[in-house]
Amino acid sequence: MKNIIWLIFFLFSFSMQAQRPWEIGLGLGGAYYMGELDPFPKAIGLIRPAGSGLIRFHLNNYISLRADGTAGYLAGNEASYPNILNAERQISFRTPFLDGSGRMEIYPFGRNTPLQKNTGTVQSFDRTRKLSIQNGDTTVLQPKARLISPYIMAGGGLTYAYPVVDYSIDDGLHPSFTTTDIDKDRANRSFWMLHVPIGAGLRIRLSEKMSLGLEGAFRINFSDYLDGLKAVTKSTANDWYFVGQITLSRSFGKTDRDGDGVADAADKCPNTPGSKQAFGCPDADLDGTIDAKDKCPDVKGPRTSMGCPDTDQDGIADDADKCPNLPGIESFEGCPDTDSDGIPDQDDACPNDAGPALLKGCPGLDRDLDGVADKVDACPDMAGIALYQGCPDSDGDGLADNNDNCPGIKGDAKLKGCPDGDGDGVADRDDLCPTMAGSFSNSGCPGAVSMYKAGVPFKALYFNSQKQDWFETSYATLQEVLEVLKENPSFKIKIEGHTDNSGELPANQLLSEQRAKKCFDYLVSKGIDPTRMSVSGFGASRPALMSNPDSSQARQLSRRVEIHFFK
Repeated sequence: MKNIIWLIFFLFSFSMQAQRPWEIGLGLGGAYYMGELDPFPKAIGLIRPAGSGLIRFHLNNYISLRADGTAGYLAGNEASYPNILNAERQISFRTPFLDGSGRMEIYPFGRNTPLQKNTGTVQSFDRTRKLSIQNGDTTVLQPKARLISPYIMAGGGLTYAYPVVDYSIDDGLHPSFTTTDIDKDRANRSFWMLHVPIGAGLRIRLSEKMSLGLEGAFRINFSDYLDGLKAVTKSTANDWYFVGQITLSRSFGKTDRDGDGVADAADKCPNTPGSKQAFGCPDADLDGTIDAKDKCPDVKGPRTSMGCPDTDQDGIADDADKCPNLPGIESFEGCPDTDSDGIPDQDDACPNDAGPALLKGCPGLDRDLDGVADKVDACPDMAGIALYQGCPDSDGDGLADNNDNCPGIKGDAKLKGCPDGDGDGVADRDDLCPTMAGSFSNSGCPGAVSMYKAGVPFKALYFNSQKQDWFETSYATLQEVLEVLKENPSFKIKIEGHTDNSGELPANQLLSEQRAKKCFDYLVSKGIDPTRMSVSGFGASRPALMSNPDSSQARQLSRRVEIHFFK
């Protein structure tokens, strides 16, 4: 009966689920040697007493850390072996030992019962720190301490053992061993041994602070000299031992009723598991904002934005912030206004300089009255739109006039906005044969340029400054052009517009094209086939007098349209 009781002690352990984080206790039980002098199961009577002391720290509901020390002694002999040789030798030993270890205890089902759900809205806490629940839509989880908690444990430790061996040599040595083997064991044995404790147990709660238990743990030893024998017994395996004990422990430290690691004194939700960041209240995303006040309970965010992500840390949650990566102000939905002119930066053409809304937030003048301040207007003398930095797109080809080499004539973006009537890849303004497909090497003509020259000098019309109106004398020139074209049906013309250098690009370029287009329209009105004509503008890039382009005479001569003839 005594042996059966000891075996039960070795297999299980009972202890309480403690609400307090620390626990200290004592154990009393037995130690059983497992080695070459262990004739199990006939050697159950070799169990010897052992006692221990322990201290635990509960990390959470499922894991505890433990340090303990055990003192006792082990025994073994060959008297009970069925083997005749062992029975005749009757070697025995007695080993006092002291061990210490650190272990981790794992509670698969937790030290608390599954959380009990109570549906309601948390309204307040009374003076006894008990949770007040009213009907609503908030689920509050409340745990209860388990009466019985199973656990497993493992760790590492160190054993000190001092074996005393009885070789039963009163009548002389047994022939199975020699004094040489004895001397070898005495010379090689070690007293300090590493071990790995592995075990399991159960714990039962006696009261709020007291617990009772019964546990068993193997010490997997890394030495074969726990019994002082190796050479004598021809052993090839290490010696282990097993300790089983009853424990009685008491918890201490600050109480933590909900087991969330936050002491009740500092826990704003002492009956509901929570996080340290949220002072013990439920906080699913661990961002420090309790779920009841967290608008984004599943995504981390600061308290300033009600628990929602706030990348730019301006206090406005990303989902409501139009500028989530730039610190801004609430009145502009999270966007900044660097110059404080009342216009958010993303709508402010001059975000670093205060200006009126009429000028898109820019200071200074607006000569062309297009709503884009001259300071940032790429075309300050031409009314445009903000999309093109104050420039227009006069021909509607998708290129702003300041980036369009032919701003008044709709063209191809690949040719910088200029047309290519014959589709030979040479823009009409550079094509000497704009109505016949040619090559770059022949300036847009199918063959040598000389083959297409008509032998008729170009005609020139002259215009007023900054205007499309030609002088009256130009009508006579246009009449000459009409006569040449009517008399020579194979002739074609290239109409090229020019300006003086008194204006600004792209205004000059546009004006030169408008002047050329005016001549084109006039000739069409007189019956000339449009396919016989091409229109180009060159702005002020080709002055009439290269030697002195700034003189009044040179400027007047530069305000012209040239009409060139070719076959």
